[in-house]
Amino acid sequence: MTVAAIAAGERWPTGSLRPAVEDLWGAGAFLAGIADRRDGSLSPEAMAAAAAFRDVRDRLPDALWECASGRELRQYGFPEDVQIAAEVNASGSVPVLHNDRFSCRPPTYG
Repeated sequence: MTVAAIAAGERWPTGSLRPAVEDLWGAGAFLAGIADRRDGSLSPEAMAAAAAFRDVRDRLPDALWECASGRELRQYGFPEDVQIAAEVNASGSVPVLHNDRFSCRPPTYG
């Protein structure tokens, strides 16, 4: 099975790329989980994202709190969003896109 994970970042108001470390960590968490559950090789890019997550995993809440996006969310009055973003393996469902709508489905492993 081939899986793609994209740590997208976002755009500044000028249209230039604004890399987001939290997207790298999120993609890395997903990829580290895949690597831990099955035999198979990850691309060098996927290994780097997984390593970035593993490096911050034990201090993820603090790292998210202090990263640029975390500070920005707190400044705009959304500290709870930063705390929720630090929850790992907290949901038992996966968003699935079908006919331009997301729905929650239980994850399947195999």
